[in-house]
Amino acid sequence: MALKPHTRGDRLDENNCRHRNNRGADSVAPVYAYPEGVSGYGTWNQSGNVMEWCSVWHEETDSGNTSSDEEALRQERGGCWRYPDKFAFRCSQRSFVVSKAVNDFRGFRLVLPVLAGV
Repeated sequence: MALKPHTRGDRLDENNCRHRNNRGADSVAPVYAYPEGVSGYGTWNQSGNVMEWCSVWHEETDSGNTSSDEEALRQERGGCWRYPDKFAFRCSQRSFVVSKAVNDFRGFRLVLPVLAGV
């Protein structure tokens, strides 16, 4: 599968993800919202909704050693509902944030493997 900047191709359809202009009273969408925005890999809400904290630290070495500093930066990926511009909805969007940052537009993703024949 070819890599694309958005979950469903080269262009963003703003109707297929949660963002500032369509969020209504709720900031975060339920997991199975926006079925037309499901990625080619079958993942939901990769664009819009919340930024995802990752296990990658800024300036992490190949051995995985990181700073124990409270202000160390953790990578976050994807877009979130908070931002109005289309760049923020790219599933390839990356930024870094202090690990103690807490708000309603950051989260994490739990992933389980699909077992064949189960």
